[in-house]
Amino acid sequence: MTGGWLVRYRAGERGQVWDELAQLGDVVREPDALEEVQLVCDEMVRRARHNVEVIVERLIRDGYRFHANDDEQTPLIPHIPPTPAAVEYAAWLQERFGPVPLTLLSWVRIVGDVWLVGTHPDWPLSASADPLVIQVEGSHYPHSSMRFHYEYEWEQWGDRSADDPNARPFQLTLAPDPVPQGQRQRWWSVRHGGA
Repeated sequence: MTGGWLVRYRAGERGQVWDELAQLGDVVREPDALEEVQLVCDEMVRRARHNVEVIVERLIRDGYRFHANDDEQTPLIPHIPPTPAAVEYAAWLQERFGPVPLTLLSWVRIVGDVWLVGTHPDWPLSASADPLVIQVEGSHYPHSSMRFHYEYEWEQWGDRSADDPNARPFQLTLAPDPVPQGQRQRWWSVRHGGA
């Protein structure tokens, strides 16, 4: 099975390609489709990485300061590309938690961790914005392990859902820090079967 998805995606049919892939559901993980679907996901996140790099460069040039969500506003690097262990880490996520979204696996391998929290001295509302934060590999937390974090969350979810037939599917947190009231926390459901 092939839909010429990568060629069509690159030719500008991005919306149509994503619609087709979504309609396929779990079929995207079958051997005849998986390789090309993963290539489409890789292409999408390459574009996302480029956009992240452009945004970071422009914000820095305009005087934006990237920092932690702490009172000291500890400076942070806004984009940390994948480490050499990212490919193995993406494989571990898939092996440990089941069918992780293919776009997330691409993000881990190609984009890395993004932290656009910060402030700008001339933008009074920048501190209350909802900036992009995606922390899967955990590069901004070098002294703690995201594997440990996810394993802990997995155990906690298992304990809570063991006796609850209506339990929600396990979810990987991509922004594992507390989110201020009024802001959304970004989640990916591990049980999502599509791209």
